[in-house]
Amino acid sequence: QLSPPSLDGGVLLYGIARTRGSRIVQRVLGNRKRRTLIRSGSALLFNPAVKGRSFAYVRTAGRGSRLMVRKRSKRGRGKSVFGVRRSRGTLTSTALTEGRAYVTLLHPSATDPGAEVVEVALKRKKKPKRKKGKKKR
Repeated sequence: QLSPPSLDGGVLLYGIARTRGSRIVQRVLGNRKRRTLIRSGSALLFNPAVKGRSFAYVRTAGRGSRLMVRKRSKRGRGKSVFGVRRSRGTLTSTALTEGRAYVTLLHPSATDPGAEVVEVALKRKKKPKRKKGKKKR
């Protein structure tokens, strides 16, 4: 199965799910190059969103779903910026902008088949470092 693609400039990202596992693939338009950005044999990786050098995707495992963000040039899973347990709902489609990520949270129940879009701030302001030496009184 293929997830919906995401396009930013000449970079296309999409997810592939097979019985052996799933992966997020990057394709550069205009040439035949493609690269697997991340893969997993146990978790479902899907719905990537790309913006500049970063991308976001949904990682779903047995316990629940997480929104992950990572640089395209780095390795590893990336940083989990939002998560939800399976009993609370499921994360689906994603979007990525400068400094913010968006994800759809589906929380269906018998009485309300609801959904909401969750906005997550990606960059936090750094606390100023205290100078070593003299203590303030």
